[in-house]
Amino acid sequence: MPNLIHIKRQCRQCHETTTFGLDQDALARWRSGELIQNAFPHLPADQRELLISGTCGKCFDALFAEPKGWPGDGSGEDDLADMNQNEADDCREE
Repeated sequence: MPNLIHIKRQCRQCHETTTFGLDQDALARWRSGELIQNAFPHLPADQRELLISGTCGKCFDALFAEPKGWPGDGSGEDDLADMNQNEADDCREE
């Protein structure tokens, strides 16, 4: 039977608090260097990220989202790529 302990983590960005029920042996293995996905395979990736970095999944996605206008972001707004091409053209003309 797992020896569960309860840990609270607050997101550094939005300050939402999440409570985890973690196996104490798995926690000790993770703290000793085992990969978190191996120590806690039952936890979703966003909860593991909260344990690692103190950032919840929603805030992590917002922090590392590609800005609109980047090629391939699906927005159809490739203004940045066009701007970079125009700047390159200007440099060649001088």
